[in-house]
Amino acid sequence: MSTDKIRPCRARNPTPNNSSGSPNTKPTCAWRGGGVWPIEVDAGQLESAILNLGINARDAMPDGGKLTIETANAHLDDNYASQHHEVTAGQYVMISVSDTGSGMPPEVANRAFDPFYTTKPVGKGSGVNGRQLAEQALALCPTLKILYTSGYTENAIVHHGRLDRGVNLLSKPYRRNELANKVRKVLDETG
Repeated sequence: MSTDKIRPCRARNPTPNNSSGSPNTKPTCAWRGGGVWPIEVDAGQLESAILNLGINARDAMPDGGKLTIETANAHLDDNYASQHHEVTAGQYVMISVSDTGSGMPPEVANRAFDPFYTTKPVGKGSGVNGRQLAEQALALCPTLKILYTSGYTENAIVHHGRLDRGVNLLSKPYRRNELANKVRKVLDETG
């Protein structure tokens, strides 16, 4: 973990016309929020999450639109924490990402936080996801051992109290010795 402050991006104003003379339809970016508290964050994970949200927003706004990233200080009280067991009461920094895109149909929204779920075809969005890559590799080498890592906790990935059969997961953050032990365990598994 690093203790980087989040630095706002500079919003670029779109030009009225592109080089062909037609209206510019590129999405614009606005960053709101000032005076937020410093945070402890894995800068790479935060950058990746915001980048992926930006890519999804771009794809949802093919004719242009607005992407808004907002930050604010937030206090989660005991009542909130008692209803959301994954957090403890205290002070947090909230990051909100929204866009004026087409939105998600209910069947997609219900799976939006599944770590290996994507609606993008291979080669689109941010490319092949971990699950797709693993499936392609297993098709070429059926005895290959796969170990997933995720910023999600295991509790966020389990289905009905367990991981899907055959899924080996190491949740971030982890130490080198934890990675080495998990890799050894996966390699030693039979089946």
